[in-house]
Amino acid sequence: IESTAYSAKDVLLNKIQNIYDEKGLLVEQLGYDSESVLSWKAVFSYKNGKKTDVSEFGADGSIRNKVIYGYSGANLSEESVYNSDGVLVGKLILGVLNFVLIPPYCLLSSPLMLNALTTTTLLLSSLMIL
Repeated sequence: IESTAYSAKDVLLNKIQNIYDEKGLLVEQLGYDSESVLSWKAVFSYKNGKKTDVSEFGADGSIRNKVIYGYSGANLSEESVYNSDGVLVGKLILGVLNFVLIPPYCLLSSPLMLNALTTTTLLLSSLMIL
């Protein structure tokens, strides 16, 4: 499945290709620039149907960042973001009505990794920054 973004003048801005496994789980995303050149690749891993991590790679194949998901029973309880050196750069600890963003604050280079941290926050009602 592909999604594309166009400018107001109908010029291609970028394209994202989603690849799913036989269970319907998203296992890979490929991001292309306006020239249809691969810009990034994300690989999704699952255990028992739950997303365990997402690794993003640059066009040259080098890792850019990684998000690791933690669960408390069946519920997502935390998201930890690591940079290309494997250093923790941000962590969300999720609760029933709030979450905690643990510094250092996340400065992420791609919409994919930013989305990994912000999708959950849309469902939650309060934010506490330490």
